[in-house]
Amino acid sequence: MKNWDLSVIAGLALAALSASAAGAETVKACDVSVDYKTVPPDPAAAAAFQGVWVGSWDSVLCSALIVESIDASGKVQAWYIYGRSPQYQIPQAGKQHWTGKIVDKKLEFRGGRGGADYTLTSAGQLDGLYYGSAGQFKGTFAKK
Repeated sequence: MKNWDLSVIAGLALAALSASAAGAETVKACDVSVDYKTVPPDPAAAAAFQGVWVGSWDSVLCSALIVESIDASGKVQAWYIYGRSPQYQIPQAGKQHWTGKIVDKKLEFRGGRGGADYTLTSAGQLDGLYYGSAGQFKGTFAKK
């Protein structure tokens, strides 16, 4: 191959990588930064759930939910972010990738140590219930 052929191929590859990263965004919530990329939901009616939601559990623990994708079966891919809380014995902020589902107007996430439900109460608000071995916590989350 000629040198110019390699540079054209390298340029096309770089353009493709830049285009795929163009839709990526970064959010900082609860002292945690997360890179994410949303995918148009299927069905479009689920779009009200998609995006970044920020709030707290029992007005104590900063928390955020980033809903990245929702497929036709209602499967949801999301990031869960939490802050530090001496009261809840959480020494360091962090994030977890969650997989859940939509049932009616509710996002449901289940795991080995508990779960969380987020109910769409208006176009810009989710009410949450988090439960696990430490008990239940209520929260309100606003769309950012």
